[in-house]
Amino acid sequence: MDRKDVETMPAEAMAAEAAVLKERSPSCGCGAVYDGTFASTLTAGDGVTAALLRAHGIRVLGESQVLELLAPDGEKP
Repeated sequence: MDRKDVETMPAEAMAAEAAVLKERSPSCGCGAVYDGTFASTLTAGDGVTAALLRAHGIRVLGESQVLELLAPDGEKP
């Protein structure tokens, strides 16, 4: 499976409701990512994979938010 396959695959076919990704990664980060200069500079925004998954309706969380998946709806972990 390559990127084109994933880009055209509906979220239902992926059978995923959520994805837990590496925070601040240029590809996986959600909300803030390293800018790629290796100077530890963060920039606002999502990584490529996070943005693609969100575009397909999949909830994206960083690894520090994993407990949110286990909490009952509406409750904080």
